[in-house]
Amino acid sequence: MLTKDQLWMKALKYDMLAQYYKYVNPSMHVYYYQKHFKYMNRTFHMTRQQKPEGYLRFIHAHLGEQPVDIYINGYRILQNVPFKKQSTYYKLPVGRYHIDVYPAGQMVSVLVSRRITVQANDFMTLAIFGKEEQPQIKVIEDNPDTNKKTSKLRVIHLAPNSPEISVSVEKGETLFKSVPYKGITEYLVVSPMTVTLAATISGTNETILEIPNLTLEKEIAYSIVIVGTNKTEQAIEAIILKGA
Repeated sequence: MLTKDQLWMKALKYDMLAQYYKYVNPSMHVYYYQKHFKYMNRTFHMTRQQKPEGYLRFIHAHLGEQPVDIYINGYRILQNVPFKKQSTYYKLPVGRYHIDVYPAGQMVSVLVSRRITVQANDFMTLAIFGKEEQPQIKVIEDNPDTNKKTSKLRVIHLAPNSPEISVSVEKGETLFKSVPYKGITEYLVVSPMTVTLAATISGTNETILEIPNLTLEKEIAYSIVIVGTNKTEQAIEAIILKGA
């Protein structure tokens, strides 16, 4: 007989699969949603008190660039995740979890593992990043709250082959100065706008990345995640995370 936590994990697994197939394969979406609903019902009948929940998402920013599979407590919840892909937020009951990341399609040699603790109402992003031979998992605390008239923005530097960077409005003021590798800036509250940003090597005027026509909408938080690449013509790229 499955325990309450095992039922939760199955419900979570099928919810994630249902979300994955939502716009890709509607019939598979319905199939997995029904399985998710089944295990949610079993969990509900096992306990009448809803466990507090936190929110968790993933982003693949590892310089190795190979697709990965992601497991929580031994259950595969994301499959064949490509480089630069981000997941949606998923709900998890509060508690401790073991995260494993494998090369897509095999469980012979784990790329990286980490234990995390999910707290009630917390939002977290788990970033898989680092040098090709040294993958890591970074826990990033998110804060999606904004007021009704503004947006907010921050920078997360996960490019191992890049020096400290500064991010400025193109031909304008510097918004984030001297962000080191693994650095996470504070959120900057801004008015809604469309803007072109430029990342430069700190202390110089050398632009190493342009982020054109970035639209910042009101009541949405954004993270600019700087990631490394294996491209000779461009060493870094940006991933824009909406919602935190």
